Amino acid sequence: MKLLVAIFLAALAQGAAAQSFPAKTVKITLGLPAGSGPDTITRLIADRLTQEWGKAVIVENRPGGSGIIAMEAVKKAPADGHDLILADGGDLAINRHAFKKLPYDPIRDFEPVVLVMRGIFFLIVPASSPFQSVRDLVSYAKANPGKLSYGSFGIAHTTRLTMESFMSAAGIDMTHVPFRDAGQLVAAASNADVQVIMNSAATARPGLDSGRLRLLAVGTLERLASHPNVPTFAESGGPRMESQAWVGLLVPRGSPREAVTKINASVRKVLADKAIQDRLAVMGLVPAAGTPEEFAALIKAEDARYGVLIKTLKIQIE
Repeated sequence: MKLLVAIFLAALAQGAAAQSFPAKTVKITLGLPAGSGPDTITRLIADRLTQEWGKAVIVENRPGGSGIIAMEAVKKAPADGHDLILADGGDLAINRHAFKKLPYDPIRDFEPVVLVMRGIFFLIVPASSPFQSVRDLVSYAKANPGKLSYGSFGIAHTTRLTMESFMSAAGIDMTHVPFRDAGQLVAAASNADVQVIMNSAATARPGLDSGRLRLLAVGTLERLASHPNVPTFAESGGPRMESQAWVGLLVPRGSPREAVTKINASVRKVLADKAIQDRLAVMGLVPAAGTPEEFAALIKAEDARYGVLIKTLKIQIE
């Protein structure tokens, strides 16, 4: 009897807390450094949510460890809706296949709230590159297997796995060169130390602005409105394919449903604002939104897709 009373009172307390959500400062943690594209947008969203809710919404950067540091920190946070994680495909669909041991389970430990945005990837080459189309690059790579090199952020990063998907679809082989961070990667591509990268326009911005990098193709099935002069892979003589990353907000599993619903509605409202959409477009980012269930379905589908690819590539990180 006492146990039933305790459970009932706990449920009442959780319900009351959810109805008054947010009851205190809300924190959004992300495993990326300040100044990155997702960080910039997260801070814009946090400012808007602060205005709407009348409670502070802060952003905490915990970069490093392939996102594991940030994910583990939020996993241990109270499940009351006030601690969120901005996570990407690496955190939610790649790490559990690539790492031998992982201190969190993306399905068991977290509750999807809302998909925030998709980052469109471009095939990018040095400005001095002789390749003027994907067809040129593919033709050369087929005639010279392994001679071209491409850069990414690591052996199990989205930027590598997306390139591997492209190479498989095109029937080519290039040599992988991993880099520690965006600065190193963009510098290497700008200097033609690697012949091609697959990344967002935001990440490659320093090289693009300086005229040392060139966008060869965009990873969408139709041309991107923000980059109308950049052809799709298929238009440029390559395979018909999409190339993009995504990020979304989650809370620790067991957080009140009412809090999840309110966060979802508020973030979708922010993303519907044209000023926010314009900021996203400049960085090659597209607002996503949708329901928690739709976000959960995306995670499940991406988990299956990356699982097969990682197994094929025999990636295993200790």
